[in-house]
Amino acid sequence: MKELDILLDGFITQEADALNRGEWPEFETLLSTEDDVLWDWMQNPEDAQPASLRPIIHEIRKCRASP
Repeated sequence: MKELDILLDGFITQEADALNRGEWPEFETLLSTEDDVLWDWMQNPEDAQPASLRPIIHEIRKCRASP
């Protein structure tokens, strides 16, 4: 899904160093999630399960808002 690619690309670009240091282990879980489910979570982060994914989803959404 192109919209997810755009969101994730912004996060990867902004958080590349942190990802390389392993600071976002939840990212692997997100990448293995079906696109339609992940897109729903991006729209409604509080629906994400497990709840431990919510902080990274909020971070990804913030990257979307960045110029």
